[in-house]
Amino acid sequence: MGKRVLLALSGGADSAALFCLLARLHDEGKMILSCAHFEHGIRGEESIADRDFVRMLAKERNIPLIEGSANIPEEALKAGEGIETCARRMRHAFLREAKKQAGADVIALAHHLNDQAETVLMHMFRGGGLAGAGGMRMIDNEIVRPLLNTPKSELIAYLEELGQPWREDATNRISDTPRNILRNEVMPKVLTAYPGAEKAVARFASIARDEDDFLNAIALDTLNKRVCAYAGVYKIPDADEIPTAVFRRIFRMLVPGADYEDVERAREAKAADNIKGTNGIFKQGSDLYIALRIQTPEGVLLPEAGECILHGICTADISPCDPVPVMNNGFTQVLNADALKGACLRTRRDGDYMIPLGMNGRKKLLSDILTDKKIPRPIKNRMPVIAVESEILWAAGVGISDKAKVYEGVSAKRIQIRINDKIGGDTK
Repeated sequence: MGKRVLLALSGGADSAALFCLLARLHDEGKMILSCAHFEHGIRGEESIADRDFVRMLAKERNIPLIEGSANIPEEALKAGEGIETCARRMRHAFLREAKKQAGADVIALAHHLNDQAETVLMHMFRGGGLAGAGGMRMIDNEIVRPLLNTPKSELIAYLEELGQPWREDATNRISDTPRNILRNEVMPKVLTAYPGAEKAVARFASIARDEDDFLNAIALDTLNKRVCAYAGVYKIPDADEIPTAVFRRIFRMLVPGADYEDVERAREAKAADNIKGTNGIFKQGSDLYIALRIQTPEGVLLPEAGECILHGICTADISPCDPVPVMNNGFTQVLNADALKGACLRTRRDGDYMIPLGMNGRKKLLSDILTDKKIPRPIKNRMPVIAVESEILWAAGVGISDKAKVYEGVSAKRIQIRINDKIGGDTK
């Protein structure tokens, strides 16, 4: 735990117990404690009484207290959210700001063993994978949960031994939310049949976290070694060779926010022969392509030097250079500066044409060139090109126009253009 700790102090038994434990360490000079309390505006006078209790608790031990408040029912209505979701979002935002204000290293939350068991079961009932089954982590970036392996009964016994009062939230006894139903009605029956079930579920969660971390590490390593990013499209070579458990994780890493149906569609596409573009997923041979949803950007006038940004697709670095052609690099080219007058960086359009090297003035539609070179369909419409009106001077990764070629030793102004993928770093 960091030397400076911000405790989220609600006044309930859990946070009151953690307050007493951390305040003792604070008094012994082993850490610097501050507290934060967020009044939700949900429970009327009871909520105000919670705030007053927390103020008294912090004042008695001379611990700094940062306060925040909101009318959650009103905010939830404005945002179109459930009250619980809105309260969680605003409370977390408040705690992050309070952490900055306090100069704290971490935020301490008072989740305990019973909370962990409930959380794991709720994730499982919702159909979560190993990440959900792993529940909460004791250390999760800036969040620490020192009591996560401690049963609530021990926290109550500790407070009673100290003679330390706490606040009770009457709404916790009302079975009107999934968690409250689980806590008040389901868990008592489970514990009758399986005494110590909370500890067993917590052990299961610990195993699930370890295995999830292991699989995520394999997925990240596989992604870094095999997945290519180009023009808003990810290519996964030989996707059908990747184990399903690893593939699911790779897909979620590439497409943040993907839900179960998105992942399953991608998994089914991985096993199919060919997919022509369902929900941005393409399969060509054994290679799977994931085209991220983007709005086709407008063309950007090419500067004489500096960076040029084609939003959602790529960036291009432009600089003067010696008249030496670039060999064996499809994404860095040296072009004739005279040919680039009025040129722009954009994606392919209908009617685009090019005079390929050695074609002696004979035009060829870019679409035909891309087909001849077997450019995968998902990349065709997103391929960065340098063009003057409909004439393509360079199709990145494909080739340059005869008109824009350079000759070694010929004295003329030349410009080097290097295409960098906007999504995955340098284009591979």
